[in-house]
Amino acid sequence: MFWLPDTAPDKIEVVWCATSGVTRAREKTTSHVVIIDTGSALTKACVAGSRPLQAAVLRTGDVVGTPTDVVRDQHIGSVDAVARLWGHVIRVGLGLDPTSTEVVVSGPADPTNDDAERTAEVLFEVLGVRAGVMVQRPLLALWRRRTLEGLVVDAGHDSTRGWPVVEGHVILAEAFTYPVGGRGIEAYLCTLLRQMGYTVPKDLSMEDVRRMKEELCTVRLTGAEGPKYTTTGQDAFTTPEGLEVDLGPITECAAEPLFDPAVLGIDERPLGEMVAGVIGQDRDFLLKIATTRNIVVTGGMSLLPGYVERLRHETRQRVGDDVEFKMRGSEDATMDTCMGGYIFGTLRTTRKLLVTKERLRTEGAWQLCPL
Repeated sequence: MFWLPDTAPDKIEVVWCATSGVTRAREKTTSHVVIIDTGSALTKACVAGSRPLQAAVLRTGDVVGTPTDVVRDQHIGSVDAVARLWGHVIRVGLGLDPTSTEVVVSGPADPTNDDAERTAEVLFEVLGVRAGVMVQRPLLALWRRRTLEGLVVDAGHDSTRGWPVVEGHVILAEAFTYPVGGRGIEAYLCTLLRQMGYTVPKDLSMEDVRRMKEELCTVRLTGAEGPKYTTTGQDAFTTPEGLEVDLGPITECAAEPLFDPAVLGIDERPLGEMVAGVIGQDRDFLLKIATTRNIVVTGGMSLLPGYVERLRHETRQRVGDDVEFKMRGSEDATMDTCMGGYIFGTLRTTRKLLVTKERLRTEGAWQLCPL
C-alpha cells in the first residue's frame, strides 16, 4: 500500500452564504492552489493547505441551469458552461482572482484528449490561471485516505461507479457503472407519490422531491433475521406552500433502486453483485489484495442512513465468508474528492505536475493529464 502524509484538516468547518447560494469558509488563506471537483448535482472547491479549511460548495444547476452542459457521463461538457461555473466558484465561492491561482481539476477515470483540450481552454484562455492539472477522480478520493490502492465506489447523482486502483493506476478493465444514482431515487419517489394521489409537479415540485430524498429517505437493511429498517424519526414532509405529505413507508423503500435496478425496470446486475465481482475474482492476485483491503464508499448518495451497511451486507452475501474485506464511508462523503485534492495540492511533487500555458503550447493539452 502507498501512504501519503497526514495533512488534511480533521473536520470541515464551513458556513452557508444564503445570498449567493454558496457554502464558504470565512477564513482567508495565502495559498492559491485551488481544487475543483465538478459534479452534476454539486460542485465543490477548496484551497490546498488552508487551515482552517477554505472551501465552497454550490449546486451546479444554480449557476449553469442545465448540469449536463457541464458534465456528461463525468466528462467535460460545454466550454462556456464550465468556464461560467469554475469562474463563479473561484471568484464568489473562494473569493479569489483566477489569474492568481493554480488549479487542480478532478477528472474522469478515463480522460480523453477532448477533456484535456476543453479543460485547457477554460483554465488558460477564459479564466487565465497560472497553471493547472487534471487528476482522476478515484485517485483523489483515495488520497483523502492517504493511500493509492483500493476500490472506490462513487454513489453519485446520475449513476454509481466503481474504480479499482492498484499502485496508483485505475484498472479500467475491471471498472463498473451501475446505472442508478440520486436521480433514480427522485424518479422512483415521483412514482410512489403519484400512487398516493399526488401530482408532480402540480402538487409537489421537483425541488420538494429533492428535499424529501435528502432529508427523509433512508436505506432498508436486510439480514438473516428478516427485514430491518433505519429511520429518521419522522415521515411527514411540509412544502413551502403548507401542504403536508405523510410519506410513511415511502421513506424506507424509495432508495431500493440504488441496489436493485429491477425496481425501475432496468435490466442490470445489482450493485452488490458488481462490487463482489471485483473483490471476489481470482484472475489478478494484486487486484484482489488491493480492493479487499480498502473499499472506499463515497459520493452524496452514500450519506443516506444505512447505505454503507446495506452495500456491505449485499456484498458479503455474494462473496461468502471466506473473502475478508474492509468497506467504509465517511460523514462528509460529498467532499472526499475535494479533500483528496487538498492533500494532493500540498505535496511537493504537485508543483512539478502543474502545467503552464507556455508548456501546453509546446507539448500539447494532454500534458494536463500526467497520471
